[in-house]
Amino acid sequence: MIQSIGSAKIPSEIDKLALLAQQELNKLLTQGSLDLKYDQDELYIQTLLKNIHNIEVSGVELILGKLFNEIGFGAIKEPLFRHLVLARICYPGSKLKTVEYLLRHHQLYYEIDAVYRYLDKLTGKHKEQLQEISYYHTLSIFEGKLAVLFYDVTTLYFEALSDKCQTTGR
Repeated sequence: MIQSIGSAKIPSEIDKLALLAQQELNKLLTQGSLDLKYDQDELYIQTLLKNIHNIEVSGVELILGKLFNEIGFGAIKEPLFRHLVLARICYPGSKLKTVEYLLRHHQLYYEIDAVYRYLDKLTGKHKEQLQEISYYHTLSIFEGKLAVLFYDVTTLYFEALSDKCQTTGR
């Protein structure tokens, strides 16, 4: 300890002491009589930076991944299915935009052609299983009282054109 500024219980007095402490700290730093840098800091920072291999947004997986599993979609064990579903919820867009999102935000690389081939495979191999999972999950939400179930697997995606572009009427 270099200096005690004081003590207080009343909020207004605490604020005054905090201001005085900040002023005293600034004075000590300006005079050079207080050095808060340690020799180990630079080594620690460099070691830390060398050991970071990627940074990833994990909230998607923590929250939506849990729901994905609770619904029952985890029964489809193919990672691309999970990645496509979660990405399209977080970042709705075209398949190409989804592939770009996966690379940019999750460091997952997929060729766009591989996505198209996978969707064809998914339709053939897992369509009935996915319908069944969706149906029974919806049934559980409505306590077994379900008369009609509608689901939409299409994507509507629009982009606004610049006002400098003219439409051809086609």
